[in-house]
Amino acid sequence: FRSRGPLHATLSPQRRPVIIQAGASGRGRDFAARHAEVIFAIQPFVEGAAAYYTDVKERLVQGGRHPDDCKILFGVQPFVAETAQAARDKQALHNSLVSLEGAIVHLSGSLGYDFSQTPLDTVVEPFEASRSQGIVDMYTRVAGKRPTLREMAQMHGQSVGFPQVVGTPEQVADQLEAYYRQAGGD
Repeated sequence: FRSRGPLHATLSPQRRPVIIQAGASGRGRDFAARHAEVIFAIQPFVEGAAAYYTDVKERLVQGGRHPDDCKILFGVQPFVAETAQAARDKQALHNSLVSLEGAIVHLSGSLGYDFSQTPLDTVVEPFEASRSQGIVDMYTRVAGKRPTLREMAQMHGQSVGFPQVVGTPEQVADQLEAYYRQAGGD
C-alpha cells in the first residue's frame, strides 16, 4: 500500500495510540493510574467491581490525575435470546461444555498453581500466585466472598470471571444498567 501524504484521519485527543490496560493486581492498577486511558476489567461480583472502580479512581487522584482521565470498562458475558428461557438454555448449554477437570486445569495454568490435589470443596483463601495475582484477588479478596475450589474453577472455566447476564434483550439491558449503577464504570 502506498500513500502520497499524511493520513486523512482525525487524530485522537492523545495524539498517539490509546493505552489500554487489562489487569486487576495492585501493580496493574498502579500502572493504569499512571499511564492508561482505558482499563478493561473483569470482576465476577458486582461488589468487587464497585471496590475496583473506587480503588482505581482513588489511585488516579493520588497520582495527580483527574478521575475521568482513565475510563473503566467492565466485561460481561451475555446470553441473549427472544425469551428468557431460551437465553437460560443457551447459558446452560455453554456452561455444560466446560468440564470441572478442564476448568481446574485452566485455573491452575492461569495462576501457575497446581490445584490438582486440592479437595473441590476447600474454601480458597487469598494466596500469592506466581502468575496473574489479579485473578486470585478478584475471586478471593474482593467482595468478601470465599468460593470453594469447585466454584472458583467453574466461574473461571465458564466465563474467565465475567459475570453472566442472561435474558431477553430488554432483561439483559436492565441487568447491565443495574450493574453499572451498583459498580460504576465508564
